[in-house]
Amino acid sequence: MISLERLKENWKLYVATPIVIVLIGSVFLWQSFSGQPVESNDDEFLLASLEPIEGEEELEQEEDELLPTTLFVDVKGEVINPGVYELQQDDRVVDAIYVAGGLSEYGSDLAINYALKLVDEMVIYVPHIDEAHEQEQNWEASIGQDEESTRVNLNQSDEVELQTLPGVGPSKAAAIISYREENGPFKTIEDLTNVPGFGSKTFANLELLIEV
Repeated sequence: MISLERLKENWKLYVATPIVIVLIGSVFLWQSFSGQPVESNDDEFLLASLEPIEGEEELEQEEDELLPTTLFVDVKGEVINPGVYELQQDDRVVDAIYVAGGLSEYGSDLAINYALKLVDEMVIYVPHIDEAHEQEQNWEASIGQDEESTRVNLNQSDEVELQTLPGVGPSKAAAIISYREENGPFKTIEDLTNVPGFGSKTFANLELLIEV
């Protein structure tokens, strides 16, 4: 049995020993728990979100298969082998004419846009050179008629019509009418320079806008 005097002498030892044991146990438990990774469901959720939904990939493949990858165009006119041809979606008019053998000896490409992208059921017509030349002449004649129809006639226009010309006001319009009344109709548009107020510079500005 421990005597009272011995307890008094060693009381610090008896008190400190349990504290040290508790501290050592705490450190051991902390190391044990800190060495184990914390369980989390975040990684599993991320992996699951990256995985394709079941059946989604197959659906996309089916949609791609349903989209047409080819188209049909009808190549007519002056080509070596006219007919209906199967081509790819990204092909152009130049590709269609190529598979048709190219232009014939009498084919004209003046009105053909080789870079135009093909569409399904498209018709490509290559005209004969004579036909293209005739169309070009018709266009030039049409343009010429339009230009002539917009010109002001020096012999037939009244003061109001004459004032539609740039730089021609009431006084200059009256001078034109007075000139033709005194000297007769204008024979050429160059006769306008004989009218007071119309010099060579003014005539140059009106040359393409007037007629007789």
